[in-house]
Amino acid sequence: MKTRRRLLATAFTALALLGLLTATERDAPADTASDVPRYTRRNAFGVSCGNMESCTEFCKKACDVLPSGGAHCPRVPGGDGLIPGDSPLLKPLPRDLAYVRVDRGDKGTTEVIEGLKRLDAWLAASKERADKNYKVHVSNCWRDGIHDGKVECYFIMKGKNPQADLKLAMPGATPHSSGKACDIHLIDAQGRNAVPGNACTADAKTGSSIDFKTASRMLDEALTNDQVGAQRLNYEAWHYEWGGAVRNDDCRCKAPECQQKFWPPTCKPSTGCKPH
Repeated sequence: MKTRRRLLATAFTALALLGLLTATERDAPADTASDVPRYTRRNAFGVSCGNMESCTEFCKKACDVLPSGGAHCPRVPGGDGLIPGDSPLLKPLPRDLAYVRVDRGDKGTTEVIEGLKRLDAWLAASKERADKNYKVHVSNCWRDGIHDGKVECYFIMKGKNPQADLKLAMPGATPHSSGKACDIHLIDAQGRNAVPGNACTADAKTGSSIDFKTASRMLDEALTNDQVGAQRLNYEAWHYEWGGAVRNDDCRCKAPECQQKFWPPTCKPSTGCKPH
């Protein structure tokens, strides 16, 4: 009899547990993985959402439209090619170079830092640099790609194409967020920038004693030679990369090609160009 009661008790317990598990499974929230923002593609530097259609879907999941206007984007994820600011891959840019000036606090990858050191050595030996008495200013060797993605998503949710309308990237990895690129400007003997970051026409007025085209040519020759080893984004006169995308994407150039084929810089990718 005792054995029988024990068996019945065990059976009831098993049924109760089965009912509890069934109820728990039934009441559990649905899988929300489809609501998580995901980068759907890769580019030359890492994760990317790709085009306006996929980026719009991505941004709607990553961001909330604020009642007061604008957007809050707390769910933009990280990913390959989006190096965080505290990454050990990033180190302070050298401030002891003779002809390369960097801003305090700027940082970059070892590949970029070694490239800047080679640039300084090349400039030290350049007769034209000595004759013109110029230096270069380096900035933006790393930029927070997640923060940029929030800004880009804000415009995408307003129906604007970042690349076509605003000269921004699409959300995801970029040469700057991957630690591959720097913005580099030529500074004349009077301290004036001869290659400003908004110079998108041949007749851009810089106020420098060195005209824009000559300054751009000198930067190309200083940076894209075999010793220094950089390449330039062909539609921006100030954007140089080390170890970035391959050149067969029609987006990068080296001297003398940059001047021969891509002057003046347009600040806008051409058809078939894949900047990221």
